[in-house]
Amino acid sequence: KKRVEWRGKQTASSFPHLEHVVSLPGVVEHMETQFSTSTARDFPMVEFIDTPGLVDGTVKYPFDIDEAIERLAEHASIVLVFMDPIGKALVARTMKVVEKLSTRHLAKMHFVLAKFDTVANQNDRTNVISQVAQELSVRVSATHALKIHSIFIPDRAGEKAEAIPNQIGAVCGLLTAAVDERVQQVIETLLQDTSRLSRLARARRDLSVKWGTANRMAAAARTLLAAVGLMVVVLLLVALLLSVLNVDPLAICGSATGRTITRTAPDGSVETERQEPRKTLSCMALTFAAGGPAAAFLTASLAAVGYLWIVKTARRPQLSFAESRGMVAICKHLESTVMVRALALRKRVTADALDDGFG
Repeated sequence: KKRVEWRGKQTASSFPHLEHVVSLPGVVEHMETQFSTSTARDFPMVEFIDTPGLVDGTVKYPFDIDEAIERLAEHASIVLVFMDPIGKALVARTMKVVEKLSTRHLAKMHFVLAKFDTVANQNDRTNVISQVAQELSVRVSATHALKIHSIFIPDRAGEKAEAIPNQIGAVCGLLTAAVDERVQQVIETLLQDTSRLSRLARARRDLSVKWGTANRMAAAARTLLAAVGLMVVVLLLVALLLSVLNVDPLAICGSATGRTITRTAPDGSVETERQEPRKTLSCMALTFAAGGPAAAFLTASLAAVGYLWIVKTARRPQLSFAESRGMVAICKHLESTVMVRALALRKRVTADALDDGFG
């Protein structure tokens, strides 16, 4: 099967969590991703980020390698510091980076002495480990004894390497423990996020129901205030018209006590007719609108109607019927599917951990 490789830009776009590293000038041009199809030792769940080796002297890197390593350490779950026994970890630049990383990430830093099979003599191996431990103890302010894992690849070592202690299994165990811890963190985060999203969806739907009731009341208030406002406006217009035309409403509707009409017949007789005051709604309105205090009252009433219109008729954002059904579906999916599967996964991880512990 052909080995798949991605270059810089494809790598940068496929791993957005490395954005803070990609932003460094020159990093993208020197990045690449290689895929492995191995399924051993939880390998599908591991992302190895290999950084260039650090050397002293006049070697210049195409980007700020120290800053890149520090930013990668912020993202990584575990930091493996590989050292070469030939150099005895005495490279000043390496020790400088280790010292800086240890101030913030000591808990996830592990030191590995690679190619340990190249040191064939037992006294030399002991001497190398002692010198490396002494150099690290000066640079790293550890609260516990430094542990240095000496490893080599058995398939690439000779027969003499069988007598050399190899702690590569312990290093693999560190990776397995980091994967297990990360899986637990992801599951707990998933449960918390699911619960939070479910609460937010329900709260949004409940708020929409509440606002729906408020919007219906606002619609009723708009109808009532529109009717009252129209009536007030009509009365104000009538008062203005009577004032402009200088018309006495009592002359139209009769005096407040009524009036007597006298008619003279052709034969000279006089007829008297008594008319009671007209008390129709229109005459009452005309009589009311003609007064000065009434005009002031109507103006104040119109202002009150305008204020109530602003305060009581505002429409609040409300979910549509389709959106409301969508919120219900989201809550149901989160609670009956995502939450159930996450709890089952946490139970499975716990059972696997117990089996490994007592197996």
